[in-house]
Amino acid sequence: MGVLGGHPYLIRLAMYRIAVQETNLDELLQKATTAESIYNNHLLRLENVLQRQPELKQAMQEIAGGNYSIPLTKEVRFKLYSLGVVKLEDDQVIPRCRLYEKYFLQKSE
Repeated sequence: MGVLGGHPYLIRLAMYRIAVQETNLDELLQKATTAESIYNNHLLRLENVLQRQPELKQAMQEIAGGNYSIPLTKEVRFKLYSLGVVKLEDDQVIPRCRLYEKYFLQKSE
């Protein structure tokens, strides 16, 4: 739950893959942001959307890097929230889950 932030689709996918013994929890967590991950297609789809909108990509990379107080336009905040990659807490925009935080931080390096 900590890694996936309660994301219903991601949790369901993990539970299914563990139930049919395609993976186990330790392996799943270890490979979560790699090309071998069960989440690879999902993460690539999100990355593709961000690639097409450089202002969103830049904002997400900064947020993943821990800059939660980054000044964002309402439009950028709304788009990132609508994509489901961030959540809004008070005046801060933070990654929805550690999976997204780790993945997009790696993409910025």
